[in-house]
Amino acid sequence: MILAELKIPEKTAFDANALKDISASDKAQICALIAKNPCDSCERNFANLFMWRKMYKTQIVKSGGSVLPYNSANRVIMFPIGEEPSPKELFETASAFISAKKSDDGFIYDIPPSYVEKNFSELSKYFEIGEDENEFDYIYDLNHLINLNGTLLRKKHNLIRQFDKLYPNATFRELNAQNANAAFDFMLEINRQKEISITYGGLKNEDDALMCARENFEFLNLRGILLFAEEGVLAGVSIFSEINPQIYTVHFEKCNPAFKGAPQKLAWLEANEIKKLGASRMNREQDLGIENLRHAKRSLDPLFLYKRKFARVKTA
Repeated sequence: MILAELKIPEKTAFDANALKDISASDKAQICALIAKNPCDSCERNFANLFMWRKMYKTQIVKSGGSVLPYNSANRVIMFPIGEEPSPKELFETASAFISAKKSDDGFIYDIPPSYVEKNFSELSKYFEIGEDENEFDYIYDLNHLINLNGTLLRKKHNLIRQFDKLYPNATFRELNAQNANAAFDFMLEINRQKEISITYGGLKNEDDALMCARENFEFLNLRGILLFAEEGVLAGVSIFSEINPQIYTVHFEKCNPAFKGAPQKLAWLEANEIKKLGASRMNREQDLGIENLRHAKRSLDPLFLYKRKFARVKTA
């Protein structure tokens, strides 16, 4: 199918030829724009953009009161962070990326569902709107996870009790400079023991993100938990950070499968720690269509799914 003739406007919301690699110096501006227009998407998080920049070859372009990230590895335009564009401005941006040969179809990812809902009629003039359940974020109510109410979480409660019974000397600690090396070594070793995932393009890509987290832990305002089955014996590690004051996203979560109940115990501890930080919700990101991930995320009884949308410029 051939793209319809596109009349490229003289002025566009974003200049695709002005893209630059995302860098540490962009943190303050991007974080300020995220705070200005918060949403629950795990992609609206500077740490995620920065940690995965090597895999996705992430670039950004700035315009007025917003920043647009661009996944140059996959030629994916992301919805702007900050001031929301009008549907016409979004079309102008997509058209500019097509004109600059940085996109074949003006594909825009991570459009907030609320934006589509309030602009659907106008958006439909320019774009085909869609969604992919593999790309939905799982959002959880922290009180629900902490109290372990309901049928699904009752099963988790039983597994947590088994962990506590099997490992009566279990403890947890916040990740800090003193234990960071042990935590990251543990996570990298768990990755080495896993089968390489075609969907992820190989766990080496995640290793790159983990190494970035290790090197920039304080700069990225990351937080973490280490779960010990007994003194000096790690059973699990997680790393998370703030999307906005009401919701945190879990970037990495690794457990040694030899310790029964460790994943459930770790998730429960995360919920408690994140609530102490003043939040009410947890984002455990996408399942990417991987069946075991989907089962694990659904079994924690999510509050709702963040159904991000995508758009493609209409074709002839």
